[in-house]
Parts: sequence; C-alpha cells; structure tokens
Amino acid sequence: MRFTCHHDCTLCCNVAGWVNISLMDLNRMSKHTGIPKHTLFKDSMNVKPWVEKGRMMGFGVKMLQPCKFLDEGKCSIYEARPDACRIFPYNIIMDKVDLDVWPCAQDVRLSGAEKAIARGLMRASYRLRGATETMLPSLRDTKPYLKRVNEIRGEAIMNKMDLQLALYLGLQGVMKVVFDGVCKELEAMEDTK
Repeated sequence: MRFTCHHDCTLCCNVAGWVNISLMDLNRMSKHTGIPKHTLFKDSMNVKPWVEKGRMMGFGVKMLQPCKFLDEGKCSIYEARPDACRIFPYNIIMDKVDLDVWPCAQDVRLSGAEKAIARGLMRASYRLRGATETMLPSLRDTKPYLKRVNEIRGEAIMNKMDLQLALYLGLQGVMKVVFDGVCKELEAMEDTK
C-alpha cells in the first residue's frame, strides 16, 4: 500500500485532534527519545473527550498539534511514531474524512485486499487505545465526570444558556482533573521500574 507524501505539506502533523495515542505508543516514544512517559505526556499530549451523538462517552489521549516532534518538516521520532501516524492516510481514506483536504489521500486507490489490511490496522489501533484506557484508571473511571458534563448539558438546555459555553467551561475543569490523574499514573509507572 503506497501513497505519495507531499514532503512540504506536514498537514498531518499540524491538524488538531486526530492523532490518538496508546500506552504502547507512549512506551515506544519514551524509549526512543529517552524522555519519561509522564514528561512526554505533559509536554506533547492532552486528554480529549470522546463524544458520540452529542453525549460524552469517555476520554482518550491525543497528541498536541502542531506536533512537537516535527523538526524542519520531518518527523524527529519517525521510527517510534504513534500508530495513528503509521496508518495515515489509510485511516482517513477508509473513513472518507475530508479527503479533499489531504493532498496525499486524493490519488490513493485501494484494492479490496488493501482495504481489508487498512481495516485490520485501524481495528488494531482502536483496540490498543481501548487497552490504554483500561490500564490508566483516570481514563477508565470517568463515569462521575461524564455524568457531571451531561448534567451541565441538560441544565444549559433547560435554562436556555449558551450550551457550547456551558459545556466548554464544565469540560475544562473535568479535563484538568483527568489530565492530572494520567500524569500521576504515568509517573507512578516510571517509579515502579
């Protein structure tokens, strides 16, 4: 499965919100760079809400954009890059997400076998993300936070408040708590080595 990377583009390294990170990615990046996992997380990642049909479903870990590992138009951790970067652009081709935005994806045509491989890679990436949420309690045990965010949503609708502003303010506080929890858990993992 080949595609042509437009080397001066770096769009995939600069567009916010699509690079999901698994604990396996974090381990690989930490080993490659020599930077402890909790420091990598604090400096180059964040927790992001997972929303489905207007409801908060959980949290995941994503790279901050622009990517801090982009150095003069090239990936400085290419050998240890996250799985989401490894399967790009096949993930957006398969999901048919804004194909006109991505120059590298416009001319790619996948055969049936290549589509099956891409689907398998995407499923594996999603499973790794799920495993990360299982291993980090701050991502796993979010029911009280999700409940509160959904309550804020309901209150805003009932009181005819600006729904987006109410959710944004409520979510910021929740994300800070989850972010701090993940930092502590990653630091504890480092300490037990």
